[in-house]
Amino acid sequence: MYTTHANQVHTLHAKEDTPPQLQSISVDWIGSNLYWTSGKDETASIKVSTLEGEHVTTLISQDIREPKAIAVHATSMYLFWSDKGDSPRIERSDLRGRYRKVLVTENIEDPVQFAIDFNRDRLYWGDDGTKQIVSVDFDGYDRTLFRMFVHDSDVRFTGLTIFQDFMFVARYSEVSITIYEIESRQRVRVILPPTKPTTLKFFHSSLQPLDIGPCDTYIFCDEICVNTRYGAECLCSEDSRGCQTVYRCPLTFANGSVTDGCDNRDGNSCQYSCEKGYFPTTNQPIVCQENGEWEIPASSLCTPDGKCPRDFAHGSVTESCNNMIYNTCMYTCEDGFLPATTSAITCQESGVWDGDNDNICVSSTNGNDIPVGPVLLVADHLTTDMPRLTDADSRVIYYNYSGQALYDHARSNGPDVPYATLHREVLYESEKMVLSFDYQESILFWSDPGHKVIYKAQLKDDERSLVYTGTSSTVEGITVDWLTKHIYWTDAQYNWIKIANYDGTNHRTIITTGLDQPAGIVCDPIKGYLYWCDWGDDNKIEQSTLSGEGRIVLVAEADVGSDMLGTPVGLTLDMRSNVLYWSDEKNKKIMRLTLNAGTLTPQVVVNEPDTFGQIFSLDIDYNFGFFASDREHDLVHLVPFDTSKDVLQVSTSYDPNGLVYFDEARQPIEDFACSSSPCSHICVGDPNGYKCLCNHGYKLKSDRRRCEEDESIILDHELVFSAEGGYLCQIPANIGHEHLPETFTVSCFTDFTVNTLDFDVYAEYIFVHSEEHGGIQRARLRYDNNHWQDIILGGQVSDLSVDWIGSNLYWTLITDTQSSINVATLLGDHVATLVSQDTPEAKAIAVHATKMYLFWSNSGEYPLIERSDLHGRHRIVIASEGIVNPTQLAIDFNKDRIYWADDGEKKIISVDFDGNNRENFIFYTSEDKTEFSGLTIFQDFLFVARYDAKKISIYEIGSHDHIRSIYVESKITALTFFHKSIQPLSNAPCDLYGTCGGICINTIHGTECLCSEDIPECLTVYRCPLTFNGGSVLGACDNRDGNSCIYSCDAGYFATTKQSVMCQENGEWNIPTESLCNRDGTCPTVFAHGSVKQPCSNTQGSKCAITCDEGYVSQTTDEVVCEKNAVWGTDNDKLCISDIDPCVLLPCQHDGACRNDGNTYVCTCATGWEGPDCEIASDDGNSDKHTSNHAKGPNILAIVLPTVGVVVIVCVILLTAFICRRRFRKNPDMNPQIVFSNADIPTDVEGAVTGIPNPLFPNNPALNNANAAIGIDNPLYDNVNLTPANVDPFDSGVASGETVDPTNVKIPPEDDALAARFVDMPTGGVTNRNYEELQPQPKIDNVEKQLNVLQLKDEADA
Repeated sequence: MYTTHANQVHTLHAKEDTPPQLQSISVDWIGSNLYWTSGKDETASIKVSTLEGEHVTTLISQDIREPKAIAVHATSMYLFWSDKGDSPRIERSDLRGRYRKVLVTENIEDPVQFAIDFNRDRLYWGDDGTKQIVSVDFDGYDRTLFRMFVHDSDVRFTGLTIFQDFMFVARYSEVSITIYEIESRQRVRVILPPTKPTTLKFFHSSLQPLDIGPCDTYIFCDEICVNTRYGAECLCSEDSRGCQTVYRCPLTFANGSVTDGCDNRDGNSCQYSCEKGYFPTTNQPIVCQENGEWEIPASSLCTPDGKCPRDFAHGSVTESCNNMIYNTCMYTCEDGFLPATTSAITCQESGVWDGDNDNICVSSTNGNDIPVGPVLLVADHLTTDMPRLTDADSRVIYYNYSGQALYDHARSNGPDVPYATLHREVLYESEKMVLSFDYQESILFWSDPGHKVIYKAQLKDDERSLVYTGTSSTVEGITVDWLTKHIYWTDAQYNWIKIANYDGTNHRTIITTGLDQPAGIVCDPIKGYLYWCDWGDDNKIEQSTLSGEGRIVLVAEADVGSDMLGTPVGLTLDMRSNVLYWSDEKNKKIMRLTLNAGTLTPQVVVNEPDTFGQIFSLDIDYNFGFFASDREHDLVHLVPFDTSKDVLQVSTSYDPNGLVYFDEARQPIEDFACSSSPCSHICVGDPNGYKCLCNHGYKLKSDRRRCEEDESIILDHELVFSAEGGYLCQIPANIGHEHLPETFTVSCFTDFTVNTLDFDVYAEYIFVHSEEHGGIQRARLRYDNNHWQDIILGGQVSDLSVDWIGSNLYWTLITDTQSSINVATLLGDHVATLVSQDTPEAKAIAVHATKMYLFWSNSGEYPLIERSDLHGRHRIVIASEGIVNPTQLAIDFNKDRIYWADDGEKKIISVDFDGNNRENFIFYTSEDKTEFSGLTIFQDFLFVARYDAKKISIYEIGSHDHIRSIYVESKITALTFFHKSIQPLSNAPCDLYGTCGGICINTIHGTECLCSEDIPECLTVYRCPLTFNGGSVLGACDNRDGNSCIYSCDAGYFATTKQSVMCQENGEWNIPTESLCNRDGTCPTVFAHGSVKQPCSNTQGSKCAITCDEGYVSQTTDEVVCEKNAVWGTDNDKLCISDIDPCVLLPCQHDGACRNDGNTYVCTCATGWEGPDCEIASDDGNSDKHTSNHAKGPNILAIVLPTVGVVVIVCVILLTAFICRRRFRKNPDMNPQIVFSNADIPTDVEGAVTGIPNPLFPNNPALNNANAAIGIDNPLYDNVNLTPANVDPFDSGVASGETVDPTNVKIPPEDDALAARFVDMPTGGVTNRNYEELQPQPKIDNVEKQLNVLQLKDEADA
């Protein structure tokens, strides 16, 4: 530093160790404080300290990006500073940093130097960007240009100061100090110092006039006293303890002031008055709040005659309100306050709303105020059968009790403890939410698995804000570092742990390896550690520092056994005693681990195998015990520390997921090393102080504090391709734009040639197939590029594609005999074949995960492009003409089109997703041979790679124009894009409700489950279409296989059946969807249990013959006529009826008469009885006739046999057995067994004798006139026709003359209940089975399913 005197330059002081981030300083000579600017972006701030530097604090850190110059006007108590940030400006505030006012925003670029003209009350600044010196008055008006330096290429002002009528200017480009006369703006002279001046100030008492400030008379500040126009204010260092901050509210304000003698410190009340022509808006004293503002905004304390205040006690009118007298306005109240009487108020002549501004909003008494704490918060998922509070699927409830009080309440009153709902206007749209909180900030964090995001909200605020987007649907743990304001979470699908700021501005994956379904997570920011549990194949509890370094396995199942570590899920920490607790879902326990013990041995805290269900989340109350959410039993367990006390429960009504105990004691505040903002991006605590981390895509510089862009990783905007020679390379995403240079660096990695590849962008995995390794491998990107993992072993893979929403991998596989389309989870632990029929040579494949479409190409004898759902069903051909050898596919997600490259046709073609609007994109007619090796789309550009061309050609999609080509040194073998826009996130059935044991498939009709061929215990689930041509199913139909649904038809269509439709095990309705709804004028070709014989016209008036399914017969031998409303004859449902007479079951009780009425039966009741089956005693003695709705055939088997009917049938069967034994003794050559079936009996049965009616099969023409040729007299089955010896018309595998063992009867695996009945049948006994069990299927294709064997023995044998 230099000073001038008597035209001589003298050295005053020299120092070179100025802090690198400090920009400018200024002294408050009256208050004896030092102010300075420092930092940039997140670290930008204005600070103040005492002149001795003993106490330091931050004044301003919000809404400031790059502060430069600073100047103090101690007598006016003003602070000025400049901000070069994104929007350069000059601001003014009081010396406390409050009451900020922007003075200059226009024609300003880089203001680096300040000078105050104390005589003229003006502020001057030197601007390096505009090369000007400019001034304004202290309110930002009267802007004046003082000097321009347009001819100086490098201005760089290094000093600016004013003394009397002269300005002194120093610039870095000149070794001089130039003096200007202020009034004339003329240069007076130049001073030549020995070196370039780097700063410049004048030392003179006139520049710092003495005055008495408020701090001179107020001596009660503990550390820093700041002078303001409203009195002395006290500030405390950020690291101080016991210091008391003092704020003061304004003594004067617009059109009014407080009364004399008012103590305007925070917490005090003052009376005030208004100037003439203005009226007070409240009759009450106003209270100074702890932020130095009056409880009613100062701008609303005095209102002019004719107006009412916009703000009043605890509320304000809406923005659209005209607050003139006589007008009525809507208003809102603050949190915790409610409207007193009405939702509208009127402005009176006195300038008061409805007579009293103080009582418009009154304190809330509805019990929904959130206390400061402690309080238990629980995420409660609403199951599908529960009513909704809003349109949300979940809610957060809270119990307004401490742990002990909650326990006492449950002990006295049971589990139904009152609770309230938090954030009624905030939607929680998915199950399995996890929670965390920041007590000091009063912020609640939660995960949304359905939308794959993390949200936050103030506890008293219904406004949620986004923290992070791009999680998977299995975020199972969240924790916060309340000191540095960071959030951590585990992702069990992506197998990583991430960190982000509360606002999501900085985020990074800190742990990516060695994780297998991480769940609960908790941090200790004071000691600098992070803890989490893993419940995958290798269950364990781990620890690391908050930066993810220094990982240690604390407990592993392999070391302690599965009894001590089964399935750890919930995790919590007692920071006082340094003990880690977790819930073990498998073992039904709560476990503990003392972290500072010499030997880390887990111990059982609570073992409740009979009480605990599916424990998901765990938290602790230091003064009571534990809270554990139980998803199985819909409650929260209360577990006292005192194990002699019982574990009690409180109900949640729904499905509790995550929970937290909101308590100040859980988050103690202590000194932390990151408070000084030493890192440019992310600062986290560490056992040795702090560690700096960089944002995603950046790495630390050599100083380990600042960050720079990381060029060695694949960023989220890269074109990735594989080339021969073992290269997997990346190119910047903007290569499609013309302004990009022709030469740039191509980054490559890996050591083998990849033939096809795809990504999961959010999980940061790459999936590849190489002929060298075979099968499919995957690797984590951005971390360890050589860590390849085999997930699919062996096979010649043609192409692969990732379903990033369903987390599945699809690929085409070619063998010597066939090709197929296959699917697996992204882990490869479940694998299945989707399509193997009619795929002669499957080549390219592409997944559209949001629309749930699967596209693939075939290059066989009949080349084509197909589309199906993601289960490989509902296939449609979208292109079959003009195709020879389609080898590459690409989806345009913006325009909903599919592109393919055809090696045979030498061109690229596209169609929409339905195969329409075909368009030839580009031809390569001049090429002798075209072999496409890559095709991908990004934004408006199509990228094409050909194997022999050694280049990537870029085309603009709209114009088809060739933009440019990128040349590489090797032949390209695969090509794709790495960008989130190509894999947009969306809600999907598997995210919200999928619980498959194998592979969960997203379809437009719901979640479907697919099983690996080698996992027999897995259950495959199909779903039938919810919509179809001309109609759809109704209501909340469960469209899984085995269920029935009602459907309706669109306008102009008519239902072809009055019955519900049943979803079959193949995922198709029992009536083809194309026949469920027909337009008027046409009739269905397929109907219930039958179809028309072809050829036949199904238009109105046509006559057709019909054929019925097995087990059903036609009611007419004539042709049927197609009538109006899409009906054959009179009723499509009665064209084919079952060949079983429903009256044989004797459904009519109490001597009622049964009559077969086609597909129903009619009971005529005896006197004194009524009801559908004559089961109700009649008071008036009248009989009742009722037509049952039970259909014949399979539906009749749902009739519940009346008690009387059961007794009658048992008696008949016993009589039959007795008669048969008599007949057997008379005829020893008779085959000693009776075999019968309810399937159709062949019409060519030998030995049939006519003339005897058959009560069991009255509608079977083959049996209507049949009798028993061999003479068995059976009252119930009198006309079952038995064939001669060794001929079995039922093909049951039992020859006539053989003995049948009922325990060896073949039963299909799915009919387990039926099989059990056969096994339990006593030898020689006669079993009567319920018809509902006999006929579980609508259509019986296998007679063995309905086989009944009655074993008879001779009395002598017995």
